[in-house]
Amino acid sequence: MLSNLATGFALAALHGVAVAAVRIVSAPLWGRAVDRFGARPVLAVCSFGIAAVPAIWLFPTPAFLWPLALEAALSGALWGGHGLAAMDLTVDLSPAQAPLFTSPSSHDSLAPPLRVCDSPERKE
Repeated sequence: MLSNLATGFALAALHGVAVAAVRIVSAPLWGRAVDRFGARPVLAVCSFGIAAVPAIWLFPTPAFLWPLALEAALSGALWGGHGLAAMDLTVDLSPAQAPLFTSPSSHDSLAPPLRVCDSPERKE
């Protein structure tokens, strides 16, 4: 982008900000899609879309930069849906168990050192 399209750092940063902003704005829409259709179909649609987005980079030239705006919008929207669906699918597929920080074994293993440190008999 900097060398081939002769853009400055400000435009490159603006592109990154645009992608992030679209991800934030599109997250509630993708959340509703995941709730309605499930994480797998949303993840598949977003993954195929993400695979096609780099083709947009064939069109911009130093005098013709507007395809970068289209790429930022599509990239942000698709990556936002991909991240949301991938996390939802990971949580759905993970085994049901208590988190490590609340399991009895972790409390039992931390109890003796804590008793020693907080003991009133401890003299320094």
